[in-house]
Amino acid sequence: MSFSVLIHMSWRCRSYSASKHALQGYFDCLRAEHKNLHILVVSAGYINTGFGSRALNTDGKVVGVEDENQKKGYSPEHSARMISDAIRDRVSDFDMAPFGARFAVFLRYFWPTLLNYALYTCGTKDQWAPKNKKE
Repeated sequence: MSFSVLIHMSWRCRSYSASKHALQGYFDCLRAEHKNLHILVVSAGYINTGFGSRALNTDGKVVGVEDENQKKGYSPEHSARMISDAIRDRVSDFDMAPFGARFAVFLRYFWPTLLNYALYTCGTKDQWAPKNKKE
């Protein structure tokens, strides 16, 4: 599960984030129903897998360029080690992301108005966001 489950990212990620929220809720309920079942939900930040450059665009052509954030992400080996440690330690929810993203999760619970304002401000600067047409 990606980190967007914990905070909504941009308008482009609405459906993606909503599906991740649904998974989080499903596994929270499953944990409550089965006390002997251990479930780990990993909310990952960027992992440098090279997958982005092999992704397809809307025309079905290979993108061929890796996202800069992806390049700066955790290595797959480091990610696997952190997830393995979380399983060993029987963690229920593991936020595998840099401090800034984890701080956003903190704000979500303790100062949601500030987080919503910050996300709105970032979203309005998104080059792909729909523009209000004044006619």
